[in-house]
Amino acid sequence: KVMDWSQPVAGPEWQSKSQYCGTCPRDTMITLGNTLLEATMSKRSRYFEHLSCRDICLDLWRQDPLRVKFWSAPKPSMADSMYRPEFWKLTEEERFQTMRNYQFCVNEREPVFDAADITRVGKDIFVQKSMPTND
Repeated sequence: KVMDWSQPVAGPEWQSKSQYCGTCPRDTMITLGNTLLEATMSKRSRYFEHLSCRDICLDLWRQDPLRVKFWSAPKPSMADSMYRPEFWKLTEEERFQTMRNYQFCVNEREPVFDAADITRVGKDIFVQKSMPTND
């Protein structure tokens, strides 16, 4: 799907002057066996990024709806209360120290994740806490 990423985007409690891009489907989607999982995303400029590959996922699901599962995680509010505003006021050195302690710019108010932080090994699924992914 062709999208104009330079356009502003907004929700009820937030706005972004532009969108990110559609070049990283591994951030927005992950396949787990026969399941396609659409990530929440936590960066406002990436809120609608999943739309760049949604048609592909829906086509796969329509071809075999009994076998292919397509799940979309609930979208977060992206409200200011979802973030730790003090994180960006830290010096670069303080931010790196904070990140080494697994404290990032998102808090635990709402579940958020990028699909790139998920790995499947056999029947086990591992999720890494990171800048866009909380506990």
